[in-house]
Amino acid sequence: MVPFAAASACGKFAVVLLLSYCGGSIARSLRIPVISGYLFAGIAAGPQCLGLLSPHDLQTLHPLEQVSLAIIAFAAGAELQAQTLREHHRVILCTMAALMSVTFTFLWGSLTVVSAFLPFRNSTGQVAEGDARSSPPAGVPPEIRAAVLLMSTVLMARSPASAIAVVKEMRSSGAFTTVTLSVSVAMDVVVIVLFSVNLAAAQSIVTGVPFSSAALLHPALKLGFSVTTGLLVGLGLQAR
Repeated sequence: MVPFAAASACGKFAVVLLLSYCGGSIARSLRIPVISGYLFAGIAAGPQCLGLLSPHDLQTLHPLEQVSLAIIAFAAGAELQAQTLREHHRVILCTMAALMSVTFTFLWGSLTVVSAFLPFRNSTGQVAEGDARSSPPAGVPPEIRAAVLLMSTVLMARSPASAIAVVKEMRSSGAFTTVTLSVSVAMDVVVIVLFSVNLAAAQSIVTGVPFSSAALLHPALKLGFSVTTGLLVGLGLQAR
């Protein structure tokens, strides 16, 4: 049954690819980015719309998703060049700092206020509701504070794949393009690190256990391994 399920999921995925191609063609005719057509086609084919791909199919295709993410990340990193980064490093760093600080502050404040009216499940499975009459964060349950912290961190992430797709389609180049791609890629790396830190902080908020830096060891090792592997592959390709 497992091979049949995998074959069925791959067949459905092939149909979705065809629909995505059609969606991209329609987007091109409407003079909007082709990737927008791909996204709309994916939404339409998902479990919440037409249901061409069920949740079980998505789980079966999870290895393909991981490979695709790796290819996207590799392609995004390959767009960056050390010389251009050195030339525009101040603009890139200032843009990242402004985007991350403003975005995180706005999201944290907005989600904290909205969470007072939304039910959350605590560690015992009971609904933990914020008190709208209390001033945050003192009147907000720890489960909600932890959820808001993690959501604010995740929503800071950008999409290098979308930026690369638009740049390639428009054949754009120059300082603005370089800064845009650099900020998109670098912010994703920073968000990964921040998410690891805030995940450990959220666990500390919910459980009451003091924050431990040991929780950051595993993400740090994975990030270090990725950077080392990328450098070795890059040096190997450059040597050829």
